[in-house]
Amino acid sequence: MTNTSTMPTAGPLPEDFREHVREAIASLSEEITTGPVGADPLTRRAVIHRMLGEFDKAILDHDRAVAAYPLDPIVRCARGITLLQAGQTAAAARDFDQAAELDVWDVETHYQQIAAHVALGQWGQAVEALEAFLNPRDEDLERRLREWEAGRAAGSEDE
Repeated sequence: MTNTSTMPTAGPLPEDFREHVREAIASLSEEITTGPVGADPLTRRAVIHRMLGEFDKAILDHDRAVAAYPLDPIVRCARGITLLQAGQTAAAARDFDQAAELDVWDVETHYQQIAAHVALGQWGQAVEALEAFLNPRDEDLERRLREWEAGRAAGSEDE
């Protein structure tokens, strides 16, 4: 399934579609103000603002989502894409770097991370990001695997 919060925007929306988009913003705004603020409605509203080219509004919503959920890689990657489209490539690269650290398996994050560093002419960082993508190190997963193997070995000694 495609994560629409991290999809780049293809260009201006047709005028007849913009009204539907504005209705979606109003609905998401109501959802945000009537309940506990979650990352999902904030991020979705930010993406809609991005689609409309309203980068200042989009970045404000992304900032709120990141402040509330700093360890969510999708939230950081979505903000990175908005920053990239707003011409803030260095800030976008920082978000992609952080998102890649939080989720070493996400292809979209690594793609955006590498592309941002290439766009900045940061070849060393681009190569590091590519190597991290090709050889992911998920330390938590590695720790759990060691624990599982140790438990399995201990179980075979009991037999």
